[in-house]
Amino acid sequence: MTTAQLSAANVPANNGGTITVGPFSWVPSQLDHECMLMIASAAGDPSNVDNFAPGESIAEWRLVKHDNNIGQRNVH
Repeated sequence: MTTAQLSAANVPANNGGTITVGPFSWVPSQLDHECMLMIASAAGDPSNVDNFAPGESIAEWRLVKHDNNIGQRNVH
């Protein structure tokens, strides 16, 4: 994605509130298989990604399933 980061409004707690964030600029580069990884974090609800220093990494399958602030969508 060429859109690295967007700010969003606060999501109301405990009432099922939703917001829409976007649009994101994206040009697929892999024929027949693309993955989108989205990360949300906020004051009081950081993502596990916030614990990594620049250059550190972890396999996405470990990161996504253990953090409710991260979502991944595989697109074919």
